[in-house]
Amino acid sequence: MVSKLPRLSRVDAQIVMSDYYDVRFGLFNHAESKTRPLSSVAMFPCENYTERAPLYDAYKEYAERNYKEIWGLSVKEFLDLPQYIVRMIRSITVDIMASKESAISEVEQSMGIKK
Repeated sequence: MVSKLPRLSRVDAQIVMSDYYDVRFGLFNHAESKTRPLSSVAMFPCENYTERAPLYDAYKEYAERNYKEIWGLSVKEFLDLPQYIVRMIRSITVDIMASKESAISEVEQSMGIKK
């Protein structure tokens, strides 16, 4: 596609390459859409690297599973660990949380507390 284009200015080449990237990776087909005139500058849901990214998920998991309380690790220390250690910590944390929940449930049942 690019080799068939006439000589372009730097700005025009940048626009063409950006649009080509969007079409090539399934972000947006600029040639066929007439409903989004600002599609070249608009952000698409699949480009949102803040939410639904591995780092976002790691922060959320750290908070939800109380890694600070269980392991004494700051979020930076947790993220700096090698991946094989993170996998072990994640697995062990799930087991610890399940056993805590089970113990709490048993105590509540023995005391006649209903949720």
